[in-house]
Amino acid sequence: MTKFAGCYIIRLKMKFRHILTIGAIAAISLIGCKKDETPVYESFNGSVKFDLQSYVSPGDVIRFHPSGVSREDGESFGFSWKITPFMSKADTIRTENDPLTKSIDYVFTVPDTLCSFTVYAYAFAKGYTGTSANHTAMIVNPERGTSLKGMELREGDSVFVDPRDNKDYYVAKIGNTEWFRENLAYEGFGKPYENASVFAKVFGCYYNWDEAVQACPDGWRLPSQEDWLAAARICAGDANAFEADGTFEGMSGGFMMNALFNDERMWEFWPAVKITDKLGFSAIPMGYSLVGRSGDVEFSGVNEYASFWTSNEYDEEQGQFRYIYVADPDVLTGSASKEGFYASVRCVRDVTE
Repeated sequence: MTKFAGCYIIRLKMKFRHILTIGAIAAISLIGCKKDETPVYESFNGSVKFDLQSYVSPGDVIRFHPSGVSREDGESFGFSWKITPFMSKADTIRTENDPLTKSIDYVFTVPDTLCSFTVYAYAFAKGYTGTSANHTAMIVNPERGTSLKGMELREGDSVFVDPRDNKDYYVAKIGNTEWFRENLAYEGFGKPYENASVFAKVFGCYYNWDEAVQACPDGWRLPSQEDWLAAARICAGDANAFEADGTFEGMSGGFMMNALFNDERMWEFWPAVKITDKLGFSAIPMGYSLVGRSGDVEFSGVNEYASFWTSNEYDEEQGQFRYIYVADPDVLTGSASKEGFYASVRCVRDVTE
């Protein structure tokens, strides 16, 4: 907005009916009103850059090392950091009067709070237009019962510790078979969600079919369609219900866990689906992942699908899997590329008396 300094409203008394011409008014206006000069600011060379992982854990110590910005004259500039919601005001760690040798790195210890936070970095100097950058991350606690809630050890359950990495799993007895109640999290194969290791213990890993058939620990195996059929019949209370490679009508709620992640509900409510986790299978909607054109694994369907490989093959190129969709009361079956489709894994073993 243009500002005018020194302008006055001139009120003329018409006592003697003097006539003020338009030209005179213009002359007075030119004398009394002058525009302020708009200041010109210099621009920094480049822009602020720094790295921040998308997912971090409580207690992580993060050192931010900014780069990419400088002054044309090579002189020093000020730098500040602000991390919301943990800081109410920015922390200026270098002023423009400090030497360039003074570090503008910043160290932050992640608090034990389940939330997202944003880090702002800002470079400034007198006569310069400031430049900034920001990144957001989510705090994830991998300890059971913290970020992921809803999993309780029930009567009759046991705990299995995988000797390969010492990760432990709740185990439910379903008929004559023991099942992992949690997705396999063995990182010798597969990939954690968003390739962030912190998610492995929370949600397990995703595996392609070739990895899935060899990922379970010794003494355990990838469940077959027959294993799934036996569990579905127990859930239905009918020893003759369903077919091994067919749909398990009305059974999804008996397999699903009413899970919360960072206090947000994972399975959205749908009237057709009543979540009971009757079997103790405790399915969570971690979706699936696909190999994209670039060769990277792309994650999809989180909060909508739970997908699990079976040991059955559809043909030489495709394996069979079981899946649950948030709005569908049935446990469904499908087939997908053994190499290009990644799903969760539950391990099973026969009960030995």
